[in-house]
Amino acid sequence: MEHFQNFKLCELNDIQNIIWKGVWIAIVWTVWNYANKIIFNQGKVDVHEIFCIAQLNAWVWLTHKVFATIFFYSNWVLCPKLCIKNL
Repeated sequence: MEHFQNFKLCELNDIQNIIWKGVWIAIVWTVWNYANKIIFNQGKVDVHEIFCIAQLNAWVWLTHKVFATIFFYSNWVLCPKLCIKNL
C-alpha cells in the first residue's frame, strides 16, 4: 500500500498522478495474472511478454476510463509520461 501511495511523479498534477497510479495497478495486475499462468498452467517466464502485456493493459484501461485520450498505442509505448502530461 505504501508503494502505491508513493507512486507519483512531481511534474504531474493531481489528476495526472491518479492516472499514473492506474499504470501501477495495470503493472501489478499483469504480473499477478502472469504469475498465476506460470503456477497453474506450467507457463514459462518471458519478461518481454510481461512488459508488453502491462503496457497494453495500461493503455486499454486509460483509453476506456479517460475519454480525453488523444494518442495512439504507439505513442503510449514510446513515452507514456508525455501522453499523460497531455491529458
